[in-house]
Amino acid sequence: MIPIAEPPSIRSAYRRQCALHCNDSNWSWQVLVGLFLVAGYLVPAVAEELPSVTYERDVRPILKTHCFHCHGEEGQFEGGLDLRLQRLILQGGDSGTAVVPGDPTASLLLGRMQDGEMPPEEIETRPSAEEVARIERWIAQGARTARPEPADLDPNAYLTEEERSYWAYQPVQRVDPPDVRHRHQVQTPIDQFVLAKLEPLGLRLSQPAERRTLIRRLYFDLHGLPPSSSRVQQFVNDGRPDAYERLVDELLASPRYGERWGRHWLDVAGYADSEGYTDEDPERPWAFHYRDYVLRALNADKPFDEFITEQIAGDELVTQPFRNLSASDRDKLIATGFLRMAPDGTGGVGSHNLVAKNDVIAGTIEILSSALLGLTVGCAQCHDHRYDPISQEDYYALRAIFEPAFHPSAWLPPAQRRISLYTESDLQRAAEIEQQALAVLAERDHRQADLIAATFERELAKLPEEVREAVRAAYETAAAKRSAEQKELLKLYPSVNVSAGSLYLYDRQAADELKKLADRAAEIRNSKPQEEFVRALWEPAGTSPEDTHLFARGDPEQPKQVVGPRALRILTQHCSPAIPDDDPHLPTTGRRLAYARWLVGGDHPLVARVIVNRVWLGHFGRGLVATPADLGRLGVPPTHPELLDWLATEFVEKGWSLKHLHRVILLSRTYQQDAKRAPNGESVDRENRFYWRWSLRRLDAESLRDALLMLSGDLNLRTGGPPVPVMADRVGQFVIGRENLNAGRPGPVIDMQGEQFRRTVYVQFRRSRPLSAIAPFDLPRMSPNCKQRNVSTVATQSLLLMNSPFVWERAAQMALRARRLGGEQPAAQVEWIWCAAYGHPPTDAESQAAVQFVAQQAAQFAAQGAMPEQALALEADDLALASLCHAVISSNEFLYVD
Repeated sequence: MIPIAEPPSIRSAYRRQCALHCNDSNWSWQVLVGLFLVAGYLVPAVAEELPSVTYERDVRPILKTHCFHCHGEEGQFEGGLDLRLQRLILQGGDSGTAVVPGDPTASLLLGRMQDGEMPPEEIETRPSAEEVARIERWIAQGARTARPEPADLDPNAYLTEEERSYWAYQPVQRVDPPDVRHRHQVQTPIDQFVLAKLEPLGLRLSQPAERRTLIRRLYFDLHGLPPSSSRVQQFVNDGRPDAYERLVDELLASPRYGERWGRHWLDVAGYADSEGYTDEDPERPWAFHYRDYVLRALNADKPFDEFITEQIAGDELVTQPFRNLSASDRDKLIATGFLRMAPDGTGGVGSHNLVAKNDVIAGTIEILSSALLGLTVGCAQCHDHRYDPISQEDYYALRAIFEPAFHPSAWLPPAQRRISLYTESDLQRAAEIEQQALAVLAERDHRQADLIAATFERELAKLPEEVREAVRAAYETAAAKRSAEQKELLKLYPSVNVSAGSLYLYDRQAADELKKLADRAAEIRNSKPQEEFVRALWEPAGTSPEDTHLFARGDPEQPKQVVGPRALRILTQHCSPAIPDDDPHLPTTGRRLAYARWLVGGDHPLVARVIVNRVWLGHFGRGLVATPADLGRLGVPPTHPELLDWLATEFVEKGWSLKHLHRVILLSRTYQQDAKRAPNGESVDRENRFYWRWSLRRLDAESLRDALLMLSGDLNLRTGGPPVPVMADRVGQFVIGRENLNAGRPGPVIDMQGEQFRRTVYVQFRRSRPLSAIAPFDLPRMSPNCKQRNVSTVATQSLLLMNSPFVWERAAQMALRARRLGGEQPAAQVEWIWCAAYGHPPTDAESQAAVQFVAQQAAQFAAQGAMPEQALALEADDLALASLCHAVISSNEFLYVD
C-alpha cells in the first residue's frame, strides 16, 4: 500500500495528532485509523476519492486568469518565468525552479502565492484560497499534465483539449426528443425535453392555464399590449379545438408583433437616436431607418440568415455607386446601420482622435460579438481573455474583418456617413418642381423691378429739378463704382434709395403682392420629394485595405504587428471560413460578406444557439443559458443543453424562420402552463429553473407605457418614421415634446398633434434623455448595447406610479372611458375596468368593495369643494372613478403577467 503524497498542511496535522495522543491510554487504534482515512493516507478507496489534478484542466485556468499577463503574454516574462506550459513552469526562471513535482514546500511558485506576493498587490483579481490549494494539490500529485506536451508546441497558439471540448464550441447536434413517462403532457418535442429533466426530480408539467390567462400572456408576449375585453371574451367562447393555434397565428401576423419583438433585437443592436460618448450627446437624425428596417424584417419573417448577412455586409451585396436604389437594395444598406450603433464621439470638437475612433470600432465589436456569438470578445482587446480561449491576436483578427469599412485613415465623422435615398425619378421630379418655382420667382423679380423703378421715379420727381439727373446717375451706378460725390448725393437725398429690402416702406400693398409670389414659390418647392438619407456603413470601392495592427495593451497609440482577417480560432476547429484579404472578384475586400456567410452557413457552433436562446429568453424571461451574451466559461451552463441544440437545428432546418420558432415554443405545454406554485415543486426547484410551472413576469418599461395608453384610449398606432422627440421639462424631467427654448428657458408648449401617444418603440431613444415616465422600470441604457434587461423591484417604481402626471392622466381618461363604455351602473363600470386591465371580471367581493370605494371617494371630494391639483377639471364622481383606475393600473395584478 503506497501512501498518497498530500500537502504539508495535512501531514503536519497528522503528525501533531500522533505526537499528542500516542501515549494516551484513551487513544484508540480506531481513531488513529480514522485520522489516516481523513488524511487520505492508507486506504486506496479513500485516496481515490481525492480528485486527480492536471495542469490543463485545473491549474492553467487559474494561472491564465491571474498570472499570464506578467508571465507569458505579449512577450512579458517577469523574472524570466513563463507559466503558459507545464514544461516551461518546470524549466523555471531567474530565481530557479518554480515547481518541484511532488514537493509543494520546495516550490517557489506556490510559496509566493501563499505569501500573497504573487500576483502583486496592485492586481485587483487575486486567486482564491481554494485555487491556491488546488495548485498545491497539483504539485503534490506530481505536477502532471493530462497528456504529453510536444516540445515544439507554440504557447502563443496553444488551445488545450479542455478548452476545445467546452460545450459551446462543439458543433450543434440534432438530438432526438427523449422518451418520457408523462406522454399525455407532450404537445411539442419541447415538452419531452422539459419532462426529461423534471421526471427524475419527481415533477411533471403543471396544469394548463385558463384561457383568460393565456390570451393576456400571449398578447403581452407577442404584442407588448393587453387584449381588448371583447377579444378575451371571443377567445373564451371559441369552442374550436385549434382556437389557441389560430390566436397564435393571428398575433404573429399583426404589425404589432414586429414592434414588440423588434425591440428585443434593437436592445442587443444598441439602437439609439443619439451618438452618446460625450455630454453633448448629439442626435442621429437618420438612425430611425434602421429601427424601421428591423420591424419590417421581423413582420415579414425575413429569414434570419438573410437578416444577419444584410446587417454585417449589406453594402457588399449592392453595386456601387449607391444611386437609384431599389427597395431591396435600400434595405440592405439600411441594415448596415447595425454596425453604426456604437457610441461615437468622433463628430465633436477636439474628439476626432485615435482614442475616440478606436472606441467606436471596439464598441462595434462588442455589439456584434454579444449579439451573434454570445461571447465577451471585448475582454481580449488589451490582453488574452482571462477565462475563454480568445487571444488578443484573435480579437484584432476579428477586427480586421470590419476595419476596411471604417477606414481609419480616411475616417468619416457621423454627419458624413449617409447615403441619399433619392432615386432618378425623385431627382427628375425635383428638377421639374424647381423649374416651376423658378418661374414664379422670375415673375416676382420682374414685378419687383417694375415697382422699384416706378417708386424711384416718384421719389425722384419730388427732388429739385436741378439735381435729378445727377441723383439718377448716382443711383444707377453700381455701389462699388460710385464716386465720393455720388455717395454724398444719395446720402443727402435718402428717399430715392429704393431697393427690394425697403420697397415695403413706400408701397406696402405692392410689397404684399410680391410676398405672396415668394410664398407661392416656397410652397411649390416644399412639394419636392423629401430627400432622406441612410446612416450606413460601407466599404469604399477600389481602395486597398489598410493594415490592422495589434495594439499593445489595447492602446491605439502603440501599434505592434500586423494581423490579418480571420475568425476566432476556437470557433474554427470544426469548420474554418475562407476570409479573403482582398477578394479580386469584388469591388470591396469581401471580408465581411465571407464572414457573414460563414456565420449563417449552418455549421457555426454559436450563432443559432445564441439566437434561439434569446427567443426562449423573450418568451420565458430566462434563457436556457441564463447569460445570453456570455456562453463562455464565466456564463451559466445551459439547463437543457439537448433542448438548446434541438431548437437550434429546428430553427436552421426550417429556413431560419423566427415565426416558426415562435410557434414551436408557444404551442408547447411548457409555455401554456399555469403559474400556481406547488409544495413538491418548490421543495426541489424553487427558482423554477426546470420549468415545472409558468414564472410570473413583470411588464417591461415599454409595455407598461403602451398598455396605459391603450387603456386610456389614447394609443396612436401610426408606424415608422422619425422618432417622437424627447425634451427636458421645466423641472428637469425628460418628457415627450418638441424643444422650444427662449433664451435657454422653455417657451410655449408645441402641440404634438397626437404624436405623444405613439408606441414607445417610436419614441426617441436618446442616451442622455431616458423617458422619465418609464425609466425606473429598467429602461435600458445603451453602453454600447443592452445585452439583457434587468428586472428590479425598487421604491421609485411605486413612487412613479403614485405621482407621475402621465400615469394619473391615463387613469383619468380610463375613468371617462369606463363611464362611456361600461354603462350607467357603478358595478358595470367596475366590471369594465377589471376586464380592460386584468382580462377578467371582478369577483362579487371585489365589485362591492370597488363600488363602495368610489362612492366614498366621490363624497369626500364633493365635501372638500376644491379638487386636487391633478383633477383635470373632473367632477367629483369622475375623479373618484379615476382614483379607482389609478389604483388598478398601479396594482401587481396589472403589472405582472401570469
